[in-house]
Amino acid sequence: MRKIWLGILGAACLVTAGCPGGCDPIALLSPEKKEVTAVTVTPATAQLVVGQTVQFAATVQPATAPNKTVTWSITPQSSGTIDANGILTAFVPGQVTVAATSNATNTVIGTAFATITAPPSS
Repeated sequence: MRKIWLGILGAACLVTAGCPGGCDPIALLSPEKKEVTAVTVTPATAQLVVGQTVQFAATVQPATAPNKTVTWSITPQSSGTIDANGILTAFVPGQVTVAATSNATNTVIGTAFATITAPPSS
């Protein structure tokens, strides 16, 4: 019985005083897991010409995951660049794999593909 009262008292303190670092006190008390389970990248495929850009977006699941940030990368890296916002800039023609890696769980990666073509000859 004492443990129950201590738990209730601790929860009341968290809710009343707030949580250090700006966390959600209710989420701390929730027993459900909120680990990242999937990352989906959209669009799944893109076509662009050398010099063009395309915006990719990452959706992290579950929606209740506290850290939904990702790190963007492309392979091969010589094909272009992708910035922290998911904007791919094409440098050379070829096939590119775009990856969004969960910062919370780095083994969870979403992918998409881009085809880069040469600009039309004039």
